[in-house]
Amino acid sequence: MRFTGVPSALILTLVLVPVAWAGPSSRTTAAVSLGDSYTSGEAGRWNGNSLTPTGDKDGTDRACLPAGATCQVDKTRVYEKGTEDGGCHRSDVAEIKSAGLPVAERIDLSCSGAQTRNIFRASQGGVGQRGEPPQADKLLPVARDRNVKLIMLSIGGNDLGFASIIDYVQLLHGIFLAPLFGTFLLGMFWRRSTGWGGFFGLFTGTATGVILYLISLDSSVGASMYRAIWAWIACVTVTIAVSLVTQPKPESELRGIVWGLTDQKEVVEVAWYKKPWVLAVIVLAMTVALNIYFF
Repeated sequence: MRFTGVPSALILTLVLVPVAWAGPSSRTTAAVSLGDSYTSGEAGRWNGNSLTPTGDKDGTDRACLPAGATCQVDKTRVYEKGTEDGGCHRSDVAEIKSAGLPVAERIDLSCSGAQTRNIFRASQGGVGQRGEPPQADKLLPVARDRNVKLIMLSIGGNDLGFASIIDYVQLLHGIFLAPLFGTFLLGMFWRRSTGWGGFFGLFTGTATGVILYLISLDSSVGASMYRAIWAWIACVTVTIAVSLVTQPKPESELRGIVWGLTDQKEVVEVAWYKKPWVLAVIVLAMTVALNIYFF
């Protein structure tokens, strides 16, 4: 199944539901999440990245049951039963499950890939998704039988084609920006670069990206990053090769443009707490501390 539920990061609302909505005899408090993969916990299966395709994948695949050199995948270790294959991918680390909310039950009704039409009740034009009824229809019995204190809703990214937009941007990056970055680096830091070297390097890098795309017609993020690497390598290689056999500009024309030919300004001593390395250490320490605390 293609991952169509890229986190939309579009939180429309956090709605407090009046106690009157609950069943009259209900003492069970609950918090409910509706929406797309941003709230369903789509990526909850992964605990990092690994280049190891077998075994426990360096411990990054939470659905993996190590079996010697192989990995037996059991997605029900992460996703609710019935949502693991071609389903809504409601994981055990979804926001509603991970948040420390003072309620008795935390219920996830969201579904990976959901659009706005999957939220509304069927009587209001809503449609089901992945074999399930619209999310508002599923919410009705929950709200009737429990004292619902909070509803969290995240929706809109899939209506806008968020996944397709990301793929498109990465496709352009792999074809045009990666070789341009190579030309920029050489032009700024290598005084031997020439105009012809930059032109043919940029042309070759861009052509490499286009050709690799036409071969695969794959616009996924991974494929685009692969193209970007090869486009950059082609650009840098050709730029260096052509520059070495063409006449560079005299250094007098490169002053103030190329690193090493630019006059360095006199450094003014500042207080220790204003120095960049001190601020960098503080930010790094805060980042590490926050990651440890929220791990």
